Amino acid sequence: MLFTPTPISLVIAVSALVSVFTAFASWQRRQTRGGMYFAMAMVAMSVYVIAAGLDYAAVTTPLKILFAKVEALDYNDALAFLAAFTFFYAGHENALKNFWVRIFLIFIPQINILLAWTNELHGWYWSAFFNNPQATYNVVFVHGPAFLWASITGYLFLMLIAANLFYVARTGARLARRQSGLLLLSLVIAAASNLLYLFDIFNLPGVDWDPITSSFTSLLFLTALYRTGFMDLVPVARNTVVENLPDSILVLDEKNRLADFNLAAKTIFALRQADLWKPVSEVMAGWPEMLAALSSYGERPQEIVTGVGARVFELRQILLTDQLGGSTGHLLMLRDFSERVRIEEALRISEEKFYKAFHAGPEAILITNLADGRILEVNESFCRLTGFSRQEALVSSTRDLDLWVNPADRAELVKEMQRSGILHDREYQIRKKSGDILTASLAADTIHLHGETHIISTLIDITYRKQVETLLLTSQIKQAAAEERLRVARSLHDSVSQSIHSLVFFSETLDALIERGSYERARQVTRQLQQSARQAHKETRLLLFDLQSAIPERRIDLVHDLDERLTRVERYTGIRADLVQDGELLDCPEELIENLYWIANEALNNILKHARAHSLRVTLSFKPAAVFLEILDDGIGFDPLKAQNGLGLNIMRARAEQTGGELTIQPGPSGGTLLQLRIDKKGFEHEPYQDIDRR
Repeated sequence: MLFTPTPISLVIAVSALVSVFTAFASWQRRQTRGGMYFAMAMVAMSVYVIAAGLDYAAVTTPLKILFAKVEALDYNDALAFLAAFTFFYAGHENALKNFWVRIFLIFIPQINILLAWTNELHGWYWSAFFNNPQATYNVVFVHGPAFLWASITGYLFLMLIAANLFYVARTGARLARRQSGLLLLSLVIAAASNLLYLFDIFNLPGVDWDPITSSFTSLLFLTALYRTGFMDLVPVARNTVVENLPDSILVLDEKNRLADFNLAAKTIFALRQADLWKPVSEVMAGWPEMLAALSSYGERPQEIVTGVGARVFELRQILLTDQLGGSTGHLLMLRDFSERVRIEEALRISEEKFYKAFHAGPEAILITNLADGRILEVNESFCRLTGFSRQEALVSSTRDLDLWVNPADRAELVKEMQRSGILHDREYQIRKKSGDILTASLAADTIHLHGETHIISTLIDITYRKQVETLLLTSQIKQAAAEERLRVARSLHDSVSQSIHSLVFFSETLDALIERGSYERARQVTRQLQQSARQAHKETRLLLFDLQSAIPERRIDLVHDLDERLTRVERYTGIRADLVQDGELLDCPEELIENLYWIANEALNNILKHARAHSLRVTLSFKPAAVFLEILDDGIGFDPLKAQNGLGLNIMRARAEQTGGELTIQPGPSGGTLLQLRIDKKGFEHEPYQDIDRR
């Protein structure tokens, strides 16, 4: 026979049942913060009590020693798990990351267990065993030095557990203080029963009172679990969840006394610990509107407007009941949404201002969906401008209303808005309801409404302005043409007329020299006559070219127009003229192209009139950052001192300065003249264009 019931084993059996139930209940709550450690401690404690009961019921000494080793295993593990749990319970879980804390919680219990299970090798844990004559089947274990070490470390664990529980009892709320008080009481019972065993107070050698009194500690744990919601909301969870809530939490007992409050309530209502358990009417005497709302319990939220700083609260009251359904008090949740009310009021005022600005503005404004052009809103000015009513616009898209004369214009607008999100002063043709077409200057920006991107566009009718500009441009063209005719007339009078007069003079001189027989002198005059004729020819070709291209009605095509000029003037008159292009003409403003053309044209005029060149080369280089113009001739060169105040040179310098370019004129490498111009695109990009008289 291995086991036989004894009075002690029967008592311990009752404790074992209570311990097993406690372990089962705690295991159901193992998902709470730190709950797994607590559940493991209760499981280890229940195994410890069962092993103790079997120890006292065992008949043979070796079997008793085996169960004593199991007791040592589970007792040490229970202490370690319970200590780890109390770190979570007190909100000190970060301490578990400390190296020395881990060493203490893990290695100390394992050392004690190892000493007990290897006792046969050294005899340090139990040095001897003998039967107790006062009790049947009761063996007395004689303790060795290792048992003393295990007892000391066990009490260190109890002190660590008690320190964490005492911290909660001192700093926690009422519920937490009650929970920690029950746990501290269970520790006191466990420590007292262990001391009874160590010092044999009742003169019963070999009787361990720990498993016998474990029923009381288990009952205390059950009370904590079920009566105070111990594992439902541990203090650290309360501190994390409740204390850090932005809403104010107040707990009133059944007598309307303040039982608890969180940090938000403390801040708003200036509460102190001394206010606990005072009537709420006394604590919140300065908040009459709040007290009036509390006087009537209601399930629905109530809005409270207080005179203290014009604050607005939303009050929710939750009835607290016990397990029998009886009222134990109220939980009050107060949400301060004063700032939200102020923001909503500011938003309402802003929307009102926007509405007035939108509908009362003189410019036509419409809001359309970026994707499909659906019209979300239009103002009165839009209706007056286009002739469509607001009702017609709001059920349509810009495509339905046929607003865009050129549908590609909207595609261009959408592409630009997707790229940059904003558009300034772009001219478009818009069709009115009547079918009339107007020119509008459009500015647009993107806004996000209801999760979709929309375009808010402002339209200004510039049809009349464009008509005036057209008339003015026509007038300016006519005036420029008249001025050009006057210039050509002056040139005919000054240069061509003078050249013809020279031809007449040389021919008369030649005739006289032939009559006198001065043939050598006649040949000289003949050469002068030929040279004067060639010069007259060049200037006549130049005048004809100027008459045909003085007022271009199209944008200048730089390479084509320069080549056309060289063909109709220089090449026609016998000058070898080459045009070299390096790179493509990309992203060059119209003003830059126009200035390049007239600078080159003026330089060619000077070569034609003064250089007596037989050949020239025009080079255009288009680089990503700059444009280069180079003109080289093989003429007679020029005197910089005489030419520095020349009209043509001043015109070229003025145009180069306008574009931000650098103009240099110097002798060529093999004679003649070299003109070089460099224009940075970036520097020219934002410079205003001013027309310069080409004369």
